[in-house]
Amino acid sequence: MSVSEYSFENIQQLHADIRAVTSWLPIEVYEEDIKLALRSAYIANRAALACTYGEAVKIEPMEELEGINIHADVVQVFEDIGLLLYNCVSNSGRDFMPQRDKDVLESISTAIAWHMVKQGGEVRA
Repeated sequence: MSVSEYSFENIQQLHADIRAVTSWLPIEVYEEDIKLALRSAYIANRAALACTYGEAVKIEPMEELEGINIHADVVQVFEDIGLLLYNCVSNSGRDFMPQRDKDVLESISTAIAWHMVKQGGEVRA
């Protein structure tokens, strides 16, 4: 098990993609909750990196980036959320992601999974 680093830009890209996907999914999730969950994930990823590799990490301020291209491939968003959550856990198994924020991201993943099941495995927006 290894921990991959997520940059501020990676988190912002995922945020844009999640916003695009949740705009048509049958899920009620507040924009502020998504922002807070992704901020927590960014910090948790940094903590998991520091714990795993014993190195100092820098935490960038969470400013809004302009000009993010929305990829919004629903399957990719599903995978990206899972990988982000995985990378908030150190090699020793310590999960740095607060449960409340993890629940927000997992609820989005669950809504995507149900959407895919209802579509019979085909992904349609």
